[in-house]
Amino acid sequence: MSTCLQDHISFAAVHGKQPGQQITVNGTTYSVFAQHCLQHSEGACFPKEFELYAFDKIVQKGIDQDDECFSAFASFGKRRTTGLANYLKEQNIQQVFVAGMTLEQCVKQTVQDAIQEGFETYLVSDACAPVDADAEAGILKDLHGAGARLIVSADIPC
Repeated sequence: MSTCLQDHISFAAVHGKQPGQQITVNGTTYSVFAQHCLQHSEGACFPKEFELYAFDKIVQKGIDQDDECFSAFASFGKRRTTGLANYLKEQNIQQVFVAGMTLEQCVKQTVQDAIQEGFETYLVSDACAPVDADAEAGILKDLHGAGARLIVSADIPC
């Protein structure tokens, strides 16, 4: 879950840019976005259909205004971690299923970090959304080539 401050480093307006333009911070270049998932806003909340009592752990990311954290595991350059990798390993969890938005940033970084951490990583392709639909096929191909197993939601074992 991402709950960003209004002046988070990833927001275009903070840099006088338009969404989609690029910036370089701490040696890392990435695209900036319109404000989204603002702390204490409806956009940062889980959908009401989620049965939150069924979750053992909720990991927050994007909560430090000066540190970009697209991945559910760590910020760019691994300056800070969310603790997710250690938690999963402590629980003897070996498989990770990834879905979400945006495919180009948050999903891609999470998949790459999960693979790097040694997890058997599944990308649930029909539960992901890219900002740029034209980029989707290439990103899926790259992530598959990096070791992610591409599946659709119907393939998730219950």
